[in-house]
Amino acid sequence: MAEGATETLLRSFARTLESRDLEKALSFFSPDAVYLNPSGRFTGTTEIRRYLRWMFETNSELQIVESGHVRQCGVPPSLHLRAN
Repeated sequence: MAEGATETLLRSFARTLESRDLEKALSFFSPDAVYLNPSGRFTGTTEIRRYLRWMFETNSELQIVESGHVRQCGVPPSLHLRAN
């Protein structure tokens, strides 16, 4: 995926998380996806769904903060979640 397309995809995913649209958020993942974040490792859409549902239910407000552009080893820009 081209660099600009990756950034656009990540920003779209961030907006979807902020809107708390579970089904749309899951549409970003393939059935065998692995989602890594500070809360853990979630494999497959069943685990990812469970995690996202928990995240939406337990955080009154989600704020997505763009942390910068990481280019080492082909790692795309990262986004950090902050819950208030």
